[in-house]
Amino acid sequence: MDVTHNNDEGQGKNGIIEGIAHYQLVSAAYDKSRFGFGEEGVSMVYDNHAALYLSKPLPRGVRTHTIELEHAEFGPAMPYCGAARVIITLKENDAIRYNDDIYYQPGQVAGQEDRELKRFLELLTTQPLVDCGHFTVNKSGFAHDLKNGRPLPYGLQLLRGIVKGVHLYETGRPRPALRLNVDVNWVPFYPAINVVEALSAFGPLSNPDYQRFLGLYKGVKFTLSYRKTRTYHIDGIADLPADRLTFEKDGDTLTVDDYYRNEYRITLRYPGLPPLKLRSRAPDGSEHYLYFPMEVCDILSGQRLSRRRFSLLAPDFEATLIQTNCLSPRERADMISAAVHNVIQPPDLPENLLAAFGVELSGSYNDIEIVHRERPRLGKNLNFMRGVQFKINRYEERIEVRNWRLLVDERNVNGRVIDEFIQRLQQSAFRQGVVMDAPIVVNFDSNRASPPEWFDMFKAFRDQNVQLIFLVDSQKIKSHNMLKSCEQRFQVLTQHAVVESLRKMKSLDNVFHKMHTKLNGLNYKVDPEPCALKYSLDSEDLFFIGYDVSHPPPAQDDQRAKKVGLSSLNPSVVGVATNSAASPYQFIGDYFYQPSRQESVDAALLQTQVFTALIQRHKNRPRARLPSVIFVVRDGLAEGQYEMARNDELNGIKAAIAQFEPQWHPRFVFIVATKRHHKRFFANGNNNNVPPSSALSLGVARAFTKEFFMLSAQPIKGTSKPPDYVILVNDADFTTDELQGIIQMLCYNHQIVGTPTGLPIPVIQGHELAKRGANNLAQYIRLNRMPETADGSADTAYLNEILRYSGRYLHNQRFNA
Repeated sequence: MDVTHNNDEGQGKNGIIEGIAHYQLVSAAYDKSRFGFGEEGVSMVYDNHAALYLSKPLPRGVRTHTIELEHAEFGPAMPYCGAARVIITLKENDAIRYNDDIYYQPGQVAGQEDRELKRFLELLTTQPLVDCGHFTVNKSGFAHDLKNGRPLPYGLQLLRGIVKGVHLYETGRPRPALRLNVDVNWVPFYPAINVVEALSAFGPLSNPDYQRFLGLYKGVKFTLSYRKTRTYHIDGIADLPADRLTFEKDGDTLTVDDYYRNEYRITLRYPGLPPLKLRSRAPDGSEHYLYFPMEVCDILSGQRLSRRRFSLLAPDFEATLIQTNCLSPRERADMISAAVHNVIQPPDLPENLLAAFGVELSGSYNDIEIVHRERPRLGKNLNFMRGVQFKINRYEERIEVRNWRLLVDERNVNGRVIDEFIQRLQQSAFRQGVVMDAPIVVNFDSNRASPPEWFDMFKAFRDQNVQLIFLVDSQKIKSHNMLKSCEQRFQVLTQHAVVESLRKMKSLDNVFHKMHTKLNGLNYKVDPEPCALKYSLDSEDLFFIGYDVSHPPPAQDDQRAKKVGLSSLNPSVVGVATNSAASPYQFIGDYFYQPSRQESVDAALLQTQVFTALIQRHKNRPRARLPSVIFVVRDGLAEGQYEMARNDELNGIKAAIAQFEPQWHPRFVFIVATKRHHKRFFANGNNNNVPPSSALSLGVARAFTKEFFMLSAQPIKGTSKPPDYVILVNDADFTTDELQGIIQMLCYNHQIVGTPTGLPIPVIQGHELAKRGANNLAQYIRLNRMPETADGSADTAYLNEILRYSGRYLHNQRFNA
C-alpha cells in the first residue's frame, strides 16, 4: 500500500526527523481509524516513508482511504511537524502472496529479481522492535537495545544490537528457501540527552574541556527542544557566553540570552555557557553563523560513534570493543537465540506481529553441510606444525642484508636492549641462511625531529644506497606516518617497531620475515591442493589482481564539500596488488587517488594501474608466457554494486589487457571476497567453531548468486566468521573445487606469518596499499595544503603524480609488507 501525506513543512532533507514524524503520524491515523484504517484488528508494517503493509485488505470496494489529522491529534508526532493539519492517503496495491512464484525466480537481468517479498519480511521482522519503543533501528534494519546499555566515558553508551537480514537461499530443492540471518554485536552510541548534560561529562560546567567535547561530539546531530522540525550538526562553540554574545536584529543589539527570552519566552538556566555555533549560507551565498544555547539542543537518538573517534573515548577502546564482541560460539549462539525471540515477541508488546501476517519464524538453526578442503601443498622449506600453522625452515630465494640503518633515541631506548635486538635479529637471519651484517646505529629523536631533519637524514641515506631504515621508538610517539611518507618521498625502504612490543616477543622471526620480504626475498612457496594443482603460481597460467578502496571520513558541515557535491574533500584511495614481481609467488602493487567516496573504482585509473603491472611482469619475468586466465579478487562491495563491478571495473581491466597486447584474449574470473557479512556458523551443537579449511555453499548461498563461504584461518578467539566469496564472472569455467583450492592457496601465501590469513593475499595487500595511500596523503596535508581544482575538490591528478610509487625505485618491491 502506498502512503502519501502533506507533512513537508519544515522537514527539508532531515531523514531522521522525517522518519520519526511519519511513523508517529501514521500510528495516530491508525488509532483514529478504529485501529485498522476502516477494518478493526488490522496490523500494520510501515517503512516510515511511503510503503505500508496491512494484514488485511481495505474494506471491500475501497481502493483509496484518506485520514485527516488536526494538530491536536498528532500525539507524539506534534513536536516534529510544522503543518497545522495532515492528510494521509492510503492507496491499495496488489496483495503479496507468499507462495507466488515471481518472488522465487531470477530476474531477466542478474541482480534485478523481484524483491518485494524480501523487503516486506525485512520490515516485518523489524517492526516489532520499533513498536516496543526501546530499540533504535537504522535504515538497514539493524536494531540496538536502548534499555540494556553499558555506560562508557563521557556519557556514551555501549548498546547490544541485533544485526539481521532476510534472503533467499539455494537448498537443493526446486524452490529457494527464505531464511532469516541473525547476529549480535555491541556498538558505542551517543546518548539521546541535552547538550548541557553531555558537556557536564567533560568537567564542571564552570570550566569544561570544550576542545575535548568538540573532538568527540563535532558532527553529531541534534534538534531544538522548542522546534524539532529540523536537525543540525554540532560544528563549533562560540567564544562568549549567551549573556554576553550579541548580534544585530531589526536595528537592535541583543544578547542571545535576551533574544530567547523575548522571541521564545525561554529563560536560560545556563546563560554563562557559550552557545553552539553553526556556519550557515544565505540565499545570496554569503556565510554567517547561527547560535543556539546548549540547553535547547537535544542530541538525537541512534547515532553511532565512528571508529576514527574510538581513541578519543579511551586510548585502548578499540581493543576493548573487539574483546567485548569476541564471544565464544556458545555465548554467541545463546545471544542469537535471545535476539530471535525479541524479533518474534519483543518485551512489552502483547501482539505477535508475525503471526498476524501469517508468518512463522522457526527458532531452530539450519543444518548446513561442511566440505573439508585439503590443505595447500607446502614448499620443500616448510612443514606443518599444529593444525594450519606451518614453520619456515629456510627461505626459497635469499637476499643479503648488508647496508641498513637502525634509528633509536638513546635517551629512551636502553643500549642493552638495542644490542640484544640486533643479536636476535641476526640469529633469525642465520636460521634462514641469510647473510646479515650489523647495522649502523643512528641516534635519532623521532618525537622531536622537525620535517627538515627527517628529510635531510633520508636524503643522506638514499645517497649512501642504504637498503633499509629500521626505526625503533615508543608506541607513545606518533612517528609512523612521517616515516612512511619519507619512504615514499626518498624511495628508501623502512620498517618500524615499538620497543614495548619487542620486549614481549619471544622470537624475532616474523620481524625478519617482514624485512626480507620488503627487500624482495622470497620466503616460501605454496601450491594449491591436488584438485587445482595445475594452477600453481609457477605455472604462469594465472595472473592475479587484488584491489580494495579506502574512503575518507565524511566531512561535517564543510561548505566547500557541499559546493562540489562531495561528502568529503579528501579523495578515496584504491590499492591494487598483482603477482608481477620477479617471482610469481610475490605480490607487489601501488595505490591511486580518485574523487571522494565514488561508488565504483575509476575504470581509467584502474586500467593504467593494471597496464603498469603487466609491463612490470614482462620486465621481471621476460620468459614467462602470457597467462590464459586473469583472476581478479575484489573487496568491499555490497550486493547492489555487483553489476557495476562486473561491467565498469572489469572493463577497465580488459582495456589494460588490450592495451598491453591486442592479440591476447585471456579468460576472466572475478570474485568479490568480504568478511563484512552477518552470517555465523557453528559446529557440534553450537559449542564449537567450524574448523579451518571448511567450505560451505548449499543452504547458505543466496539464490541466483554463485557464492560460497570458506574459512582458511584458525580463529584465535571468539566465533569464526568464514569470508563470503561471490563469483561474478567465471569465463574460465573453473569448478567450485578448483576455485576454493586456488583461494585457499592464496590465503597461505602471506610470506611473513606461518599461518593462513582470513582473506586471499592479493585482497589483503590491496587493502594495506589503500591504507598506506590514505596515511601518506594525511601526512602530506599536515605539511602542505590539499591541492585543489577550480571547483574546490581535491586535485587527484596531481596527488597521483607526487604521492604514488609507480615508476620509481621501490615500485618493484613489496614496500608495504
